[in-house]
Amino acid sequence: MRLKPINKVLVTLPSAFTEEIVTDSGFRLWKDASYSKEWNATVVGKVAAISDYTKPDSQVISDQLDVDMEVVFDYKVVSDFDFASDSNHFHLVTPVESIYLRKYTSKSGMWINVRAFPGTFGHQWNGWLQDKYLNRIDGAQGTEKDIEKWLAQFTFGKTDKYVFKNQLTVNKQPYWKVAYEQIFAKKVQGVWEAVGDKLLMIPLEVDVTEQVKISMGGIHIPESSLKARFYDRAILLSGGEEMGLQRGDIVAFDEKFLMKYEIEGRDYFLIRKSRINGKWN
Repeated sequence: MRLKPINKVLVTLPSAFTEEIVTDSGFRLWKDASYSKEWNATVVGKVAAISDYTKPDSQVISDQLDVDMEVVFDYKVVSDFDFASDSNHFHLVTPVESIYLRKYTSKSGMWINVRAFPGTFGHQWNGWLQDKYLNRIDGAQGTEKDIEKWLAQFTFGKTDKYVFKNQLTVNKQPYWKVAYEQIFAKKVQGVWEAVGDKLLMIPLEVDVTEQVKISMGGIHIPESSLKARFYDRAILLSGGEEMGLQRGDIVAFDEKFLMKYEIEGRDYFLIRKSRINGKWN
């Protein structure tokens, strides 16, 4: 049996979260992806199936895709999940060994934060409750015991098991549902190209080593250079040709509309074409 999606794409992923880091020298490290799952979500997958029916406004993206093509998509595809237990239960999302910083969240989107700050006679403990919009609605301060008493009013789950909203299983094979508007780029002959209404860019950085030396009164700085990164402009890689843009242009935009993604270990910027202000000469 073969499943054909309707007005969306099915992709396969090596894993839901990125847990492996490979340094420039090839050294491999592993991180705990359970902390800040949204930022560790996998955003690169391989197209497994394309819908036969597509809404007219999505057809321009559908026509650019092929089965087995690698694509970049919105991190929300993976990070959109529910906790399997009761919505009022709080679950630990920081590493267990993190003693002085703990964060808990619930299915309903509430957050509990516990943090200890070094003081003259020991640690000063703080705890605060936030709603899903990160507005502070309650809190406590004092010793560790004071915070434990405050935490006693909440119910904590024994597991942080979560259920992915966009994952489905066919013949024991997991697939992920991706809407066309959530696809940002595709790989063609080893090169990433923008898809749909997006521009694909790399950050623009300038060497400020000399300026820093001057401002610090000649203090010695190691040979490695110091670079400053712009967040209101970037170097265009792909997209916007119909607007007169070409690869290498420096595109200007408001930072608040910028999307930042790490793809295959490299930082990329994405922005909608309608959000650009112009280009620098």
